[in-house]
Amino acid sequence: MGFSARYHAASLAAVFFALAIGILIGFIVSSLIAIRVKRLARAAEQMAAGRFDAPLPSGSSDEIAHLTERFREMTEQLAAAEAHERNFLVRVSHELRTPLTAIREGTTLLREEIPGPLTTSQREIVNVVRSHSERLYRFLSSVLDISKMEAGMMEYAQMPSDLSA
Repeated sequence: MGFSARYHAASLAAVFFALAIGILIGFIVSSLIAIRVKRLARAAEQMAAGRFDAPLPSGSSDEIAHLTERFREMTEQLAAAEAHERNFLVRVSHELRTPLTAIREGTTLLREEIPGPLTTSQREIVNVVRSHSERLYRFLSSVLDISKMEAGMMEYAQMPSDLSA
């Protein structure tokens, strides 16, 4: 085998070796990127389910790390917005219950004719006001109960139920 043939065989071996190394490096890099993107996708799924404390991948300074940091900021803003919304609902519900209780008690006094007798049309108006105030009171109570549930402040009494009913 001449020098040319050996040079050609060595060149082919070097090319195949370089190609194999290149494919291996490409596979490793793409696997690392895919792992980080999958972690970010899992965090997005948890965020979509309302859990804003999902761990996010970190530790590098490339585009995926930049995307992860923007995602982290968005998650923090959404968590803060949800907390503000929850606090707002609790405050509004609480503030509305006090005057609503006064309206309910006032309509009860009127229905019992404590201040004096009512005409038929006055009684109808009082009954409409009472009905609507009761509906609003039940709604506000439900909002407060949901807020307590979300905050983990409500205790549950579990009991068997007949699902066919």
